[in-house]
Amino acid sequence: MEFVVCVAVNIPCAALGLVINLFYIFCLIFPLGQTINIKQPLSTLLVLMIFCTSLFQVSLILHLSLGISVASWNFKHAAQVFMFYAVRVSIPTTLWLNICYCIQIVPSRMTFFTWLKRNIRIVVYLFVIFTKIYFLVYFILEYISVYGLTLDTFGVNSTAEYSEGIDGASRIQLNQFLDVLDAVTMALVFMALTAMLGVTSTTVCYLYQHIKKMTASGTSIHSQVLRNQVRVTITGVVQGLLYLLCSMGMFLDLYCTYHKYKCDWNVLWTIFCVYSLAATLNLGVGQSQFRQRIAQLWRKASSEYDSRLMASTGPGILLARQMNH
Repeated sequence: MEFVVCVAVNIPCAALGLVINLFYIFCLIFPLGQTINIKQPLSTLLVLMIFCTSLFQVSLILHLSLGISVASWNFKHAAQVFMFYAVRVSIPTTLWLNICYCIQIVPSRMTFFTWLKRNIRIVVYLFVIFTKIYFLVYFILEYISVYGLTLDTFGVNSTAEYSEGIDGASRIQLNQFLDVLDAVTMALVFMALTAMLGVTSTTVCYLYQHIKKMTASGTSIHSQVLRNQVRVTITGVVQGLLYLLCSMGMFLDLYCTYHKYKCDWNVLWTIFCVYSLAATLNLGVGQSQFRQRIAQLWRKASSEYDSRLMASTGPGILLARQMNH
């Protein structure tokens, strides 16, 4: 993919996603009814999801802007490494969101799931803290290791200057340790993808069987609770598909990094950008807090428009417009 095409596609998408995330932040700070009806740990995961996707979108805009500027290579590479860090830290948050949805919908019939449902808060906090620290260490070491690599690895025909205070033996050990981290990260991404597909499939199968039983018994399937469960399940399925897309990009990134292959980074950035924007939109569909705020703003804007229309054209035009609708 040409860099110009990458910039033309990704910067508007990232900017749109960032604006939507800012709207979500506004909804969380100023909720309808003065209180947020989202229990822990779901509220923490929502905040982390919004923060991680916003972090990636800001870093992507910064990185692509630096690509068309005269900034130093080290600064550009730092922005690139930070961008991949933002993608990686968002993966566990997405997974645990779907796990929380599954636990809320599917009854606990096994001992492990009963225990997980009782201790979901502490388990989520521990896993989120662990993954954030793990990828932060990964980010720091990956940035330091660039001083032991040649720029030819990234398609540039020159050699990076070695950083002071890092000798050759230490640099080799650091790169070997990073190779281990690459392998561990690939394993973690594969395990997370398997868990995501398993959790999503479990929720879909349970709801399908539940609706089938309700239909057979003549029970109404139009209850608000069931509609909410179906909507959350659909958003979970969409998130699982997006997760699969993002995982493919991460596998490609880690595989090329591990084997020191050249990779079309523009394609990877586009994959991650599409994932972040789609995940942001999907988050708004799944959470009533955001949908209700959008509906309120729409009604307010429509009322304001109607009042201005009536003031300028008279009540007859407004009445005709309402009859047409």
